[in-house]
Amino acid sequence: MYREKITELYKWKNQKSKIPILIKGAKKVGKTWLACTFAKEKYKNIIYILFDQNIITYKKNEENEETIINIEQLKEKISKEKEETVIILDNAENIKPKKQLEELLKINKQVDIIIISSSLNENEIESKIKIIKLYPLNFVEFLYGIKEEELAKKLDQIEKVEKEEIEQLEELGKKYINNIKKYIYIGGMPEVVKDFAETKNYAKVKENQKKIIQVYQKDMEKEGKIIGGNLEAVYTSTIEQITKENKEFDCRTIKKGAKLPEYEPIIKILQERGYVYKINKILKPRFPMSAYQDITNCELFLTDIGLLSCLMNLNLDIILQGNKIFEIENRALEKQFIIQELVNKIETQIYYWKETNMKYQMDFIFQYQAKIYPVKINVEENKLDSSLRWFHQKYQNYSEINITLNTYKWQGWYTNIPIYLVGNIKKIISKK
Repeated sequence: MYREKITELYKWKNQKSKIPILIKGAKKVGKTWLACTFAKEKYKNIIYILFDQNIITYKKNEENEETIINIEQLKEKISKEKEETVIILDNAENIKPKKQLEELLKINKQVDIIIISSSLNENEIESKIKIIKLYPLNFVEFLYGIKEEELAKKLDQIEKVEKEEIEQLEELGKKYINNIKKYIYIGGMPEVVKDFAETKNYAKVKENQKKIIQVYQKDMEKEGKIIGGNLEAVYTSTIEQITKENKEFDCRTIKKGAKLPEYEPIIKILQERGYVYKINKILKPRFPMSAYQDITNCELFLTDIGLLSCLMNLNLDIILQGNKIFEIENRALEKQFIIQELVNKIETQIYYWKETNMKYQMDFIFQYQAKIYPVKINVEENKLDSSLRWFHQKYQNYSEINITLNTYKWQGWYTNIPIYLVGNIKKIISKK
């Protein structure tokens, strides 16, 4: 399995003065695999410590496991380690009280420490740390995962976004579209992709996705009891909302007369656990964009498009019917695909925008360096969407992006980007 984030771990390893690193993401996105794969490549000694409720399991260099009685015993073991050793603290959210985690981070400065957690809030850690956010496999990682190495490399190795590079990709356009349709159905959860690569069994895809959803539901139920809120109800309503034409989160579908502030704590927890992406509405496309947020409106998306397809009970036959998959449920699947690629790649806050009368709107809008980039999804039609023209004329913006199934084309004030190139959007806009 190939994960792009491993390059960040390589850079961290090469720093002269290192701080602990936290790999954070939803359950089942491959955090432990990433940490252990990196450790095997770069370290002589690996100490893997799993915190499972009140049980501490200790294993060095894949030798026999042992159960540690308490943190004090663990500290003593760690204090004796020397350089060329990495310590992996898995399920670190189970270290209680949190001051014990602080003590572990400070006990031995000779070793490198990787923290793994799906729910640990970095604000709870006093020590300075580096954070890597891990998401489900993006489209390129998915191509590697299902053994489509040639297609993956051509996307992955784009550098200058030159005419020759783009033309080579366009020749493979149909293959990329067909694999996007597979990705929509299978998603990016590593266990699901790995099993599909080995078996090519679409029925097992759904079985494996349902197992992950059950893990999520169990976690939501547990967390809901702690905070006194129904996380699963918000999660389920998110699925319903994505499939509507107006994709703004409406908490009144959960409880009559409810208002968004009442559900903000639940949404925040779902965000922190990596179960949903939240994007806020902006009132005006102005700098800084954060100052123009409309905090009374937001859209929520799931962490993985495969889980969304499973929960929508998507029929496999739709994948085989031309490009029909991009048309169903008010473009829910294509919008979910694009938000996953954007969140994974550009690492900046993403918003959406609507004119007051709702006639004109941008599916996504974000700031990168000194420009604002409005994004309109238009895969069903060949003509340019009227919202892009209106936005350009009103705000004299010259960075509009039109996501299509067609060829790449820069028109001076807007850029046509084929949907399979969304993951390269940072390289494309950096060239302009």
